[in-house]
Amino acid sequence: SLSIGLELLPYAAMAGAIIALRWVWDRSEAERLSIYALTLGGGSTLGFALFASNANQAMRCDALTPVWLSVMIAAGMLLFLLARFGPALRGARLALAVVAGAAIVVGFALVFPQCLGRPEGISPELQRNWLDNVREAKPIYKHSFRVGFALATLPIIGLIGAILAAWRARRDPRAVGWAAVALFTAFACAMLLWQVRAGPAAQLLAIPGATALGWLILPRLLGNRSVAVRVLGTVGAFLIVSGLFAGMLIQYFPIDRPKPYEKRVNMATGNCLRTTVLLALNKYPAQTIFTFVDMGPRLITITHHDAIAGPYHRNGDAILDVQHAFGGTPDQAHAIIKRHGATMLLLCPNAAESTNYKARSPKGFYAQMAQNEVPAWLTPLPLPAKSPLRLFKV
Repeated sequence: SLSIGLELLPYAAMAGAIIALRWVWDRSEAERLSIYALTLGGGSTLGFALFASNANQAMRCDALTPVWLSVMIAAGMLLFLLARFGPALRGARLALAVVAGAAIVVGFALVFPQCLGRPEGISPELQRNWLDNVREAKPIYKHSFRVGFALATLPIIGLIGAILAAWRARRDPRAVGWAAVALFTAFACAMLLWQVRAGPAAQLLAIPGATALGWLILPRLLGNRSVAVRVLGTVGAFLIVSGLFAGMLIQYFPIDRPKPYEKRVNMATGNCLRTTVLLALNKYPAQTIFTFVDMGPRLITITHHDAIAGPYHRNGDAILDVQHAFGGTPDQAHAIIKRHGATMLLLCPNAAESTNYKARSPKGFYAQMAQNEVPAWLTPLPLPAKSPLRLFKV
């Protein structure tokens, strides 16, 4: 739902484009286009009325705000008018669809020029030091083979299955439906080249194509005279068609196996975020704790303490303050911590975020703390013996 997150906007737009193309090809698809148009405009309006926060009443570009609500309503109106008054000639319908799409794009650029760049609207420093390093926001080709192979296998299988199903139905009325499925699956695969967070959607949209491929292969195996083919062949085909084989095989690939350093960092990050570890902080009175950005959300949900920042782009100033504190001098860190009213400092040695501070600022505040060079304004506080955390009073 666009009411929950703007991540679904590309899929809503692609769905509209595919349904419009079906209408261009076959005028009898007007009812389907009308329903989509009313759902797009009406659903977005209802979602905004029921769920929009006060912050989303502003003309922001990163959520369902008046900016995108206007676009959804305008697009819904134009699509509805196309479906209602579309001409009989296919070429004329195509021309009108192109004009409607161009009107939306040009109107958006003229009315909301501030949204032509990245929707987050963050500073170049924050983008460079934080957002560009968020793993799920990176394209699939910037991840290791182990990640990319497991993530892309099912979408590719689904795309092959959808294309094959469309080809087999090319002389059948079902061909248009399968062509639409193939287009949507191809779009979902292409989204992986933008961000890997599109992976779950790509895998979900691959199911129809993968099912069609299984529907073609499995009955032939099940009808084979050989017991071995019926049993082993069917199981093997299912593992391939479903993409499950990727997760099974990747364990035995010698490619991109985590190095000991990476395992240590991953273990440290996981240990520090464990509920039992964080609950030990509740022995101290509720107060504001200065800690890593990635630990902020977990800290405020598990304990009764407050944090400074979390990994959310609207929290940009606080994220930069945390980065400047850990990357600057001890005196700079002290000033930033006091400005935020924090009375305790919490560290997780070897956590993933901490490695960035040591790499960027080898003589900075955190790097010194990692070498047990504790400034006079910090006093160590006791935690359970096996706790991976380090706690200090400011």
